[in-house]
Amino acid sequence: MKKINHRTVFLIPSLDTGGAEKIIKLIYDNIDIDRELYTYNEDDGEAKLDSDWVKGRVIKFLWRIFSLSVKTKQNKVKNVISFLNNANIVNLLSIGNHKRIISVRSYTSRILSTMGLYGKVYKKILSLLYRKADLIITPSEGVAQDLIDELLLSRNKIKVIYNPVHLNKIALKMHESASEINSGCKYIINIGRLSHPKGQWHLIRAFKKVKFELPFLNLVILGEGPLREKLSKLITELELTNSVKLIGYRDNPYKYLKGAKAYILSSLYEGFPNSILDAMACGVPVVSSNCLSGPDEIISGEIKKVNRISYEKYGVLVPVLSDKFNWTSDELDESEMKLSEAIVSIVKDEALNKKYSEKSVERAKSFALNKIISKYEDIINEI
Repeated sequence: MKKINHRTVFLIPSLDTGGAEKIIKLIYDNIDIDRELYTYNEDDGEAKLDSDWVKGRVIKFLWRIFSLSVKTKQNKVKNVISFLNNANIVNLLSIGNHKRIISVRSYTSRILSTMGLYGKVYKKILSLLYRKADLIITPSEGVAQDLIDELLLSRNKIKVIYNPVHLNKIALKMHESASEINSGCKYIINIGRLSHPKGQWHLIRAFKKVKFELPFLNLVILGEGPLREKLSKLITELELTNSVKLIGYRDNPYKYLKGAKAYILSSLYEGFPNSILDAMACGVPVVSSNCLSGPDEIISGEIKKVNRISYEKYGVLVPVLSDKFNWTSDELDESEMKLSEAIVSIVKDEALNKKYSEKSVERAKSFALNKIISKYEDIINEI
């Protein structure tokens, strides 16, 4: 580790259970620099930007900008590294001599496309503000290219740093007992919030076909979210209640991953899917939707689009799944068919399964925590 003598602040709205929150905490806890963690709320970080007497959304937003400006000056902060759009904007609008490093974690174009007319205004605001950043960090080449295309930003201002995986921690936690899963049960697994972007209804529908060929196999889904009730109804309609288990959010997903025959990512879009790295660290073969962005970069080592089942160096890619909900037992669409075929292939072919299990372990090492921490230390030193 390179010792850095000036102070750096990490800023994020809160430390909830999302992917960005997990990553910033992992980096913050392990980087060897003089640093502080700022959040909006008192209980989350070492310092908070909010004040109990400040009310109203707009007033709170302006207060956060003022509060960050004051604290960075008082504490002689050289760099502020912010995660997520709201914190990025607060960082960029703050006053002071500190360097402003922002981390954009997801597809900006995707977010803007859901905002209607306001999205056009917000796009112009982001384009102007992001140009003020001293550096923009993205978790994948795909997110970087999206910023260039959507906001017309310079590639020279963007640095891609992949998310880290804590191999030592996972190696310890994966050996705990997964009591909800019966001993000897053969299963595939998906981990993610039960929400539209994660596309789990596609996986459940595809799994119905998988059961015809592999009747012994089960599907385990970890996560909570707004689609739990609809997913449960779909499971019932497809007569899969004895084979598909929604077991909720778990602090330790690794103990469930370690026994899985394969990890299945059914997402419609991602910034960078940490769950694939977690699965790989546990030696689990991966089948992933070729969604934007990250799966292709992890599994094939490059940005790649596929329209068929593609057996890549470190896992299997299938075509991206449809945005449209389907809560029926209708026939599978083409992408769901390919997903089911890939699952059957990776589970049924023992040699293929063993090959990708070994490749998963090999690939996870490329994202080891110490390697990613070094990249953050390098940019803090250089900027």
